[in-house]
Amino acid sequence: MPAFPQVVGPSYQLASAQAAIERMVNWFLVPNEAADSEGKFKMLALPCPGNAPFCALPVPAPFNQPNRGLLELRGRCFGVNGSKVFEIDSAGAFIDIGDVVDDGGPCVMYANGNGQIFIGAGTLGGGQGYYIPDGAGAGSLVSLQGNPDYLGCVSGSFQDGYALNVIPDSNAFQWGGDDDHVVGQIEYWNAANKAILAGQADKLRALKSWREYIYLMGARRSQIYQNVGSNGIGGDPFASYNSTFIETGIAAPAAFITLDDSLIWIGEDARGQRACWRSAAFQPQRISNFGVERWWQSYTQIDDAIGFAYIWQGHQFIQFNFPHAGLTAGGDVISATWLYDATASALLGKPIWTERSYMAPGGGLQDAVSIAPGRAELFHCYAFGKHLVGSGGSDGNPGAIYQYAEGVYTDCGADPITGDQILQPIVCDRITPHGPTWGKRSIHNRIEFELARGVGEQTAAVTFTGDLTNTSATIVVADTTGLYVNELVTGSANIPNDSFITSIVANTTVTISNAATGTEVGATLQACLAAGINPQLLLRWSNDGGMTFGTEYSIPIGSQGQYNVWVYLLQLGYANHPGRVYWVRCADPVMNTLMNCTLDYFDLAS
Repeated sequence: MPAFPQVVGPSYQLASAQAAIERMVNWFLVPNEAADSEGKFKMLALPCPGNAPFCALPVPAPFNQPNRGLLELRGRCFGVNGSKVFEIDSAGAFIDIGDVVDDGGPCVMYANGNGQIFIGAGTLGGGQGYYIPDGAGAGSLVSLQGNPDYLGCVSGSFQDGYALNVIPDSNAFQWGGDDDHVVGQIEYWNAANKAILAGQADKLRALKSWREYIYLMGARRSQIYQNVGSNGIGGDPFASYNSTFIETGIAAPAAFITLDDSLIWIGEDARGQRACWRSAAFQPQRISNFGVERWWQSYTQIDDAIGFAYIWQGHQFIQFNFPHAGLTAGGDVISATWLYDATASALLGKPIWTERSYMAPGGGLQDAVSIAPGRAELFHCYAFGKHLVGSGGSDGNPGAIYQYAEGVYTDCGADPITGDQILQPIVCDRITPHGPTWGKRSIHNRIEFELARGVGEQTAAVTFTGDLTNTSATIVVADTTGLYVNELVTGSANIPNDSFITSIVANTTVTISNAATGTEVGATLQACLAAGINPQLLLRWSNDGGMTFGTEYSIPIGSQGQYNVWVYLLQLGYANHPGRVYWVRCADPVMNTLMNCTLDYFDLAS
């Protein structure tokens, strides 16, 4: 059968779905460097990592804000939740370091060479400053607000022994130290130690140290400075690098990312374009594409975007989270998350972007052209050999610290009705580009997928005791972990706790209480063990270029050990002009690896 390799590819959707429709959600692309000469398995799609619980930090009043920043330093981990600063150990235990102002925005966090950590909080306002001394313990956080020489911070970094902060509402930055103390000590400041950027008409938004250079980013224009020593102009240690200007500013200060040999940011300029840029020889290089930029242009707000970089399975990723991408019909906020794969981009010679999404129970992409609900995690640090990520609260778990983990294909969250902790299977979606029959009248006979087969979970042994008439029911789980059990009740049952019960440990009992009132005659408890036991590929298609999709078909991909399963569907019907688009979905918590596709069709024009 003819190959349909485009079934594996990035997200690239234009304003007209009939021009470009493809999307890739919760998969990432892996160019197969060992592919054979015929190109089979030239490109794979692997599932993005899921969230495993690590710890839950308290979420203080009054704002009940979620995680606002994470930082690793010398084998120690520090996080800010709401107004509280915590140190977190390798077992997930934590101690209270102190209090910071809580404006709901992200914190500036960086460390110096002396084991101190600077925290800029309230960056949406005056940028109040704090620091954690070396060897910090409970209650050790020190505020800088009593120092009149400290001028505030909306962005900051550390370079050459200097703490560097952008002064709020200005085109200037300040460096730490005074006449009597070493500049590297974060607690010492002098109001005179500042540089006002000549030629910078707009206010500074962000500062990032990279190698020996300092990138100072305005809203529309940016400059590059460097350390020239005390012999610089006016005796200042910092001066402009060859009067280098960048005619592009930064749109989202919290999405200013260091990636090996360059910096990456979401930019805006006088023309207003929302694009992603990478520093290259002191000039910006565009790494977004029209498909990504089309989405960003449609977002309600991008200046609050948050980004972080991490390495997963050899890939260098940058994850951008947009907390206010749009609104639902009911007025609820929709977030969005995009993933830039620097490694795959370099190998393929073009920008590779995919989407990440948190799928609430019963969720997933609702249609081909809607915003995919964004991820919950906003901040990242690599500590204790783990990728730790802090929840932004959209999953119902503000204060949660998760870890990206191998072999985890679920996301932590909370039931939106009951608030109960759940593990939700990650939904992987792929909407293909317009296929080989685009613009043709054709009959599709057979479509066959190459996936990782035989990866289903073990069949669970579950027994029940009791009923729900006026008592509780007990589930006895014999031989599995990570079991998904749903409460399905016959009769007139009314059970408030009707969501997934997850992470059930083998050989334990789980009791479900009946909190309903009244008499429930004949109410019984049943099991729903489909998730992961007999994984399915879900398939539907569109014959109008991706505007509408038809019935969803379920195709088994093999229970555990069933490696000889053929994943195909026959008699797919007639496709009229303009042609057919396929929508592939894997929603079971297993290793969903999408490798290849073949399509048998008959061109009616021939």
